[in-house]
Amino acid sequence: MPAQGYDTNVVDCQAEALQEFNAQEVFPDMVLIDADHGAYNTLQLIKQLQGHNPTVAIIVLGSPATRPGCITALQAGAADHLRKPVDVDELMARIERHVQRQVMRPGVMRFDGWDRVSFAHGAPVVRTQAGR
Repeated sequence: MPAQGYDTNVVDCQAEALQEFNAQEVFPDMVLIDADHGAYNTLQLIKQLQGHNPTVAIIVLGSPATRPGCITALQAGAADHLRKPVDVDELMARIERHVQRQVMRPGVMRFDGWDRVSFAHGAPVVRTQAGR
């Protein structure tokens, strides 16, 4: 994902995911969850992340065998679901769509063109090019 211009953090368990999510100065726009990963409860993690930031977009990745889990994840608040194996181009298109929606959501992002400052959820955001 960094090659596509996104800053990413990868975690191995639910506790680490919540710790990383809460440690950020500004909440991430997007969270990808592997529903087949045995180290966390997908539905519980969706609810916990959205409890900290109700506007976060969550995409759940799951195997075809997790079809009932797909429906349950969407009902729990996931923004999207993709079956594995995931087509990278489709995943990137969906990520871009959800990030765009995050930026366009009223009250989430504000740009002050005079001072060239951006604000997310009321907090100033430092704008840099990815990878620098």
